[in-house]
Amino acid sequence: MKNGIIVYWSDSQEILEFDYSNFESIQSIKSSSEWWDSGGEYQYNIEPEITRKEAGSIEVNIKYLRSQNAHIKSDEVSWGISSLTLKPDADSGEASWFDSHNPEENGTVRWVRLDAPLKSKIRRRITTTKLQREQAKFRKLLLKFDKQCVLTGEPIETVLEAAHIIAVSDGGPDIPANGIMLRCDLHRLYDSKAFVITPDGIVKPDENLCGSDYTSLLHSLKLPESTLKRVTRALAEKEA
Repeated sequence: MKNGIIVYWSDSQEILEFDYSNFESIQSIKSSSEWWDSGGEYQYNIEPEITRKEAGSIEVNIKYLRSQNAHIKSDEVSWGISSLTLKPDADSGEASWFDSHNPEENGTVRWVRLDAPLKSKIRRRITTTKLQREQAKFRKLLLKFDKQCVLTGEPIETVLEAAHIIAVSDGGPDIPANGIMLRCDLHRLYDSKAFVITPDGIVKPDENLCGSDYTSLLHSLKLPESTLKRVTRALAEKEA
């Protein structure tokens, strides 16, 4: 996963790729990728505009114009302007949407850095309802990378959940580098530390916590290489 940010819009997730340590690089962004909860995937042609603020922060305004994106035919896509405030050392922040046609679509949401620290000193203090909404969005994002349980190959989406490697309670962010799709029962076992996944992707169950059946299931399993490449850093930090 490259550097940049994920914007968690109300009905979609958008990735903007750039070097966060160099805000000047934002001006070279020519496109963004957006995955809608409905299943639609779109690549937008964009031209960000930067306004410098105090203490090195910037405001980024991005126009999403139908005239510049004739290749997108879907009616679900919204057209308008997004506005993001970026601060030099921030791991997350706010993004606002101003719709060209329907003001009811306007609103403010959260963005998260793709290279955010996996063990943040800042814990998220949010309501249970909001946490559930964010978990649901994280799940939909991860399904773009892992379309099945990464350990058993289970493909039925109704039993798949997004598991944080570094837990939210430890400051773990909602980014692809910190998550894997697991079958719901394995998610519970993983969160309860009944088994661990080493930095080289090998699953090690604790028979006292897993029981014999799950120990037999998990014994000798390993993460797929594509998943391991994405989450190696998180696995190493979790073990440290």
